[in-house]
Amino acid sequence: MDEGKVRTMHYHLGIIYVWFLLLQVVAGLFMSLGMLFAATDSGWYQAIYTLHADWNPVGAMYRVILGLATVAQATLGITIYFLSRAHFKKA
Repeated sequence: MDEGKVRTMHYHLGIIYVWFLLLQVVAGLFMSLGMLFAATDSGWYQAIYTLHADWNPVGAMYRVILGLATVAQATLGITIYFLSRAHFKKA
């Protein structure tokens, strides 16, 4: 397995993954603010809740994609680590 190809896949997936993760963090922040200001009945709160925490198909699919991306990033990172260790042991 070529370490350069694994690093490229890790990099490109990371660029996509960070946007999903950022969306999850921002949604959680706005939900917390909605709770603090007792705005949980508002339309924007319900829309954010649908994506961030609700068990409807949209929210569930979003979290499955986020979970798979997390597992893929971790697996690629661990693979890079072991490939680079194997490379240094050869030298």
